[in-house]
Amino acid sequence: MVRCTAAATAKLGVGCHIFLDDENSIADNEYQNSGNILLSNIFGASIHNCPQGISDQEIDFVMKEKALELKKQGQNPYLIHSSCNHPPYGVLGYLEAAQEIKLQLKSMDILKSTIVVASGSGTTQAGLILGVKTSDDIEIDIHGICVRREKNLQEQRLTHILQKAVTMLDSPETVKTEDISLCDDYLDSSYGVFGQKTKEAILLGAREEGILLDPVYTGKAFAGFLNLAKQSHLKQEPLIFLHTGGLPILFAYPNKLCP
Repeated sequence: MVRCTAAATAKLGVGCHIFLDDENSIADNEYQNSGNILLSNIFGASIHNCPQGISDQEIDFVMKEKALELKKQGQNPYLIHSSCNHPPYGVLGYLEAAQEIKLQLKSMDILKSTIVVASGSGTTQAGLILGVKTSDDIEIDIHGICVRREKNLQEQRLTHILQKAVTMLDSPETVKTEDISLCDDYLDSSYGVFGQKTKEAILLGAREEGILLDPVYTGKAFAGFLNLAKQSHLKQEPLIFLHTGGLPILFAYPNKLCP
């Protein structure tokens, strides 16, 4: 989302300030100067590096300070918050995506399925959860693969986002704990760090299907998807892998993927 925002602001001719938290402390020069960071620089965005361990709330505070500075310069900044203490506008796109998926499944007479998706900020999974709840004639489970934080912390975040989304949309839907399905078996210690199962999933997707997956989001999600596909109680049920992008990130890990 960050690099896409940088691209959009370049197209519109407005400034863009990106605040990055150094969560995985990878000092490798190729990592620090390629992938999304390189693209954001090409788009002309100003990148601000935050210290390792900074919280989402602290990043919001730092961004607010920058916004106040820009206002004093006569600009009109708009903040895209990092924490989930603000209206979760990010759910809206995937709420619509869920509606489209339901229409496609119905056209194929599929009334039960599971969608597997990377779960990071939480808005993608939250939007899908709300989107599938509006249908009574088709059952779709949303299974998130944690890519940034452990399962219990991600569950708390998702619950908070869903509650805020229901309020924002003035929706009659109620969110229950059982609506949230998560797995953190592929977290591999932290955000941006990946293990052997994720690497194998990335290479399998590329070499068998020609599909490119990244080590931060979709590679971990696909590893979880493959494991679900092996489970006997799901073998007769259609599984949907939702690819959320991330191609440029591949170029930040050349020596770890193909040494």
